[in-house]
Amino acid sequence: LFRSVRGYSVPTTETGRVALQPLMLGYGFDAHERNGKLVFRTRNGRLDAELDDDFLARASDETAAKDVLRAPQSELTGKVRLGFIEADADYGVRASEAVWPDERATTATKSDLNIALTDGEAQKTVERWLSEARLERDSVHFALPLSMAHLGPGDVVSFRGMGSGARYR
Repeated sequence: LFRSVRGYSVPTTETGRVALQPLMLGYGFDAHERNGKLVFRTRNGRLDAELDDDFLARASDETAAKDVLRAPQSELTGKVRLGFIEADADYGVRASEAVWPDERATTATKSDLNIALTDGEAQKTVERWLSEARLERDSVHFALPLSMAHLGPGDVVSFRGMGSGARYR
């Protein structure tokens, strides 16, 4: 991981996961267990593997190797608002917002982070959230055989024959 955390407040005593969650959301990284170790990875979209349907695990000959799903348009977020602590002023509570140009909804998905950010960092964060929400509209469910045990949560994969832009985390 890289980047600086200018300030962060954990208001209550919670689990490590609960304490890390706002940082994960704000800075775009994931935490996973790999081989008994906790691993932190920045969401960079780099491809870890290209998969072929013929090599995926199947429950039976009648089941599909993978199921590709698309969330309905009504479930898409078109406006995101982030409450944050302004790092480059008086540490007051501020908000940043991002909206898709074609969005007509007046309501926004809102999140508050106890993280000190500059206005520019907050704007980049809400824009990333908005983009991720559109990308996460498409999901795929599949099972890997034991021979592909090197892949795990957080890895980015694509499937042959689905186009070069179709990547899934």
